[in-house]
Amino acid sequence: MSVKYDPIIRGAFPVGVRTQELIDTSRERNLPVEFWYPATEEYRGQDLDKKTQDKFRLLGSVRQEAVRDSQLREGCYPLILFSHGYSGHRRQTTHLCCHLASHGYIIASVDHMGNTIMEMIDSFMKTKQGAFVEEMAEIGERSALDRPLDIIFLIDNIISGNTWVPTEAIDAEHIGMIGHSFGGWTTLVVTGRDARICAALPLAPGGGETPQKKDEDGRDSSNLLTTIRTFWNRDVPTLYLAAEKDTLLRLPTIFDLYNRTPEPKRLIVLNNADHFHFNDDIERVHEFFRTQFMTMGGNNSETKILANSMLPASELHPSKGAYEYIRGLGLAHMDANLKRKPEAEEFLSRDLKTIFAKRNIDISLY
Repeated sequence: MSVKYDPIIRGAFPVGVRTQELIDTSRERNLPVEFWYPATEEYRGQDLDKKTQDKFRLLGSVRQEAVRDSQLREGCYPLILFSHGYSGHRRQTTHLCCHLASHGYIIASVDHMGNTIMEMIDSFMKTKQGAFVEEMAEIGERSALDRPLDIIFLIDNIISGNTWVPTEAIDAEHIGMIGHSFGGWTTLVVTGRDARICAALPLAPGGGETPQKKDEDGRDSSNLLTTIRTFWNRDVPTLYLAAEKDTLLRLPTIFDLYNRTPEPKRLIVLNNADHFHFNDDIERVHEFFRTQFMTMGGNNSETKILANSMLPASELHPSKGAYEYIRGLGLAHMDANLKRKPEAEEFLSRDLKTIFAKRNIDISLY
């Protein structure tokens, strides 16, 4: 009897995690990379047990559903790259990365140095002490140059055997990419530059624009990220996931990107959700930025509008449903296009609004 395809449930493999620092000597950049991967059978259950699963420090102690430095399971797996958001970090969306690894993928996520949460906090502390620091726009402009090069460098090193992952464990013909916010921008830009990317999953990406100068709150509808003007000229299945009430990258900018993206493509929106519904620990991260915008970004009209327009997390979509939305749709997209699973494509072609509504998840399809 066949098992019904359900991309929302965790996969059959235990999950391992490992960190490696790569050095791009041509740009003098040290790049910490996090890898998630299917682990051997001896680790079964340890990735879900709080006593044995991995812990790391990031504004406190954080857990992820993986076992540190566990042994890679024998096999050949598609590769997926992940790119974090502006002032994010490589482990900002472990719930998705671990989920994909449990279904037989190797995921690699790099810290885009110069544009991480650790460096943002460091800059804030220096500002408090009277030191000069770069403006957000200047940091963004420099990172826009570095980010695509970071990802392409990472792909080159993984498939050529310059990381701990054996070359025979990587299916180099089936590579996908995921990114959130600035990382979504990075996903689209790298897909346009590197023909090795076979499937793209931008999460609330930047790089779009709207014809009107001001949105309904009176805020300039443009954003700090360079507008994406050109796309690829090959078939790259692209699934946009976005948040209905995104205060940082409004839906019209996502629609602009989506409308200009070549087919095949899909856009699915999580209703009553905001920009940080794509991160781990949604409520805490959302509230941190909602209450700290004017502290971290300065007491100006832009930060005031952002702070005032963000609803409290308690009034937004619950995190459990948000995780299921991202994991289920993200996995189905990669299964359909990297593993060519017909059941995954069939799932994506079904009445998804009704399927997710049964889980108390409200989505809209475009």
